[in-house]
Amino acid sequence: MTAAWGFGLTTYAADESVLDVWFPTPALGEKPEDAAPAAELKALEGSDALRRVEKRVELVEIDLDAAPASTQDVWLRLHLLSHRLVQPHGQNLDGIFGLLTNVVWTSEGPCAVDGFELVVRAVLGQQVSVAAARRVAARLVQAYGKPLDTPVGGVTHAFPTSDALAAVDPSEFPMPARRQRTMHELTARLADGRIRLDPGADRAEVERVLTEIPGIGSWTAGYVRMRALADPDVFLVGDLGVRHGLVRAGLPDDSAAAAKVAEVWRPWRSYAQMHLWTSTTAEGMTGNNQKGIQHD
Repeated sequence: MTAAWGFGLTTYAADESVLDVWFPTPALGEKPEDAAPAAELKALEGSDALRRVEKRVELVEIDLDAAPASTQDVWLRLHLLSHRLVQPHGQNLDGIFGLLTNVVWTSEGPCAVDGFELVVRAVLGQQVSVAAARRVAARLVQAYGKPLDTPVGGVTHAFPTSDALAAVDPSEFPMPARRQRTMHELTARLADGRIRLDPGADRAEVERVLTEIPGIGSWTAGYVRMRALADPDVFLVGDLGVRHGLVRAGLPDDSAAAAKVAEVWRPWRSYAQMHLWTSTTAEGMTGNNQKGIQHD
């Protein structure tokens, strides 16, 4: 038996289902007899009438060699991973996604808030660093986005619409000529409805149509399928961030072996991919081309 424990702040929905659990100090081994939750953690307990949730501090003790027995058990295992106390292959993760029924994709996973903005930023990020892509995106927003009536913090403009960018002379886009053509064709197809990124869109068809556009390859199409269309089973096997995450997890990183490893994560490979990306952030990497590595 490989024991682990922690005091977690569990957020319960009105129906008593577990939304999430936060373990500020997860630990390996048996719980000391005198262990008690921190006062700061206890202070977070209580009901939130606006969100209709209740937060409770609970002790969770688990056996890492056994399959997860509860949602709290899974969250503790994930926190042990994020605190780098264990590695994925150092604990039993069988069935974890079946116990995470209330996990919601956020801006760090599939279901980006705006699919159009997501795909535009994906194209901007090709062959450049994240910082450079953000600078170009900011220029597009300032030039073609609608000013807000009331700025929100540092946000002064809404992201441009597909119609707005499709109407721009491609030569005015602040990027190389090849990517100018890609951006123009992409925004034109999105503006006239040839490409749809709404929840009812056929994922395979969107991926096919995207890859018809010169300059958009399998990485960008797969990334859009995962994040704009909330596909839970995408695995970008050649992604540099994924390869770094596999190495950190002690797993093979060559494409063929990585694809084989990922098969056991079906039909939730997108979740696994997000974890691999997150595990590399301590090294200054992200799944979205932090070091300027070409994806397509």
